[in-house]
Amino acid sequence: MENNILLDKLSDKDKEEVLNKLSELEIQDSMNTYNGLVQRCFNECITILRSKNLDNNEKTCVNSCVAKFMNFSRRIGLHFAEKSQST
Repeated sequence: MENNILLDKLSDKDKEEVLNKLSELEIQDSMNTYNGLVQRCFNECITILRSKNLDNNEKTCVNSCVAKFMNFSRRIGLHFAEKSQST
């Protein structure tokens, strides 16, 4: 709420610049998260590059790794939402 009040005090041009920068930062954060997930799961699940296709064990490992990450991210998001509502 306080952030909206601050944005309202900016000129339209400045608001647009701030919102564009926030959008860029959000995209960069998403890319960093995605790249970190790929690196983490690859390092954990792919030990020998035998072929360009994943074998069944590698597929299972990658699926489990991604599911674990998604569950963790969801739980962290819920925790932050609870904390922000209590303050």
